[in-house]
Amino acid sequence: MNRDAYGVTTDREVKGVRKSKKTIAFDGEIDPYKHVTNFKSPDYMPRSGRAFTVETTHLKTTCLKWPEVGMKIKNQYGLKPQEMKAIGDVFKQRFPEGIPEDQLKDYVQEVVNDCKASIKAG
Repeated sequence: MNRDAYGVTTDREVKGVRKSKKTIAFDGEIDPYKHVTNFKSPDYMPRSGRAFTVETTHLKTTCLKWPEVGMKIKNQYGLKPQEMKAIGDVFKQRFPEGIPEDQLKDYVQEVVNDCKASIKAG
C-alpha cells in the first residue's frame, strides 16, 4: 500500500521517500480534512422550544385631559389665569375626550401663539 501511495516499487524506496519528507502521499490528492472544510455550519443557533405567531398589537395612545394639559402649558409658558381659562375653553370644545400625546406639542404651539397674538391685538 505504501508503494502505491508514494508511486515507488520497493520498500526501500518508500523508506527513502518518507524520510526525505518532500513527497506527499498520493501526490496531495487526498485531503484528510475534507469532511471538516465541506461542513456547512448554520449562521445561527436555533432556539429550543416551539415557534408560534403573534398577532400584531395596536398600541393605544393615551389621551390627556385638560387638567394635565393645562398644568403643562402653565408650567412651560407661565400664562395668566384668564389666558389659561380661554385656552381651556377652546381645548374642551375641540377635544372633549382628551388629546392624544402625539398631537399635544403641535396643539400647544398653536394655542399659545394664538393666545399671544390675541393679547397683542387686544
